[in-house]
Amino acid sequence: MVELLDGRQFVFGLSGALRVHGCLGLESEVTSWDDRSLIIRYFGQNLKVATVRLGVPVWAGAEEEFSADIREWLATDGANDLLWGLAMEIEVARTSQPAI
Repeated sequence: MVELLDGRQFVFGLSGALRVHGCLGLESEVTSWDDRSLIIRYFGQNLKVATVRLGVPVWAGAEEEFSADIREWLATDGANDLLWGLAMEIEVARTSQPAI
């Protein structure tokens, strides 16, 4: 699950790597969620998510179904869990102005 500061939550399985590219000031905290999952929180002052890349699965014959599911998932701001496993890459950068 990815949870944004505004409270939106995006739930999907991780089938590949999770890569987080950070900058000075990025901190992380790892705790257990259940017996199979971890909660990883990234935080810091004057930081923003610069980019997010999702790696999609490649299975013969499933491209159309996946494409339809991901479009619906994104259109509803992740209101329902995405039942596909993804790889994820997040880049965090410093903001140009101090946080309030």
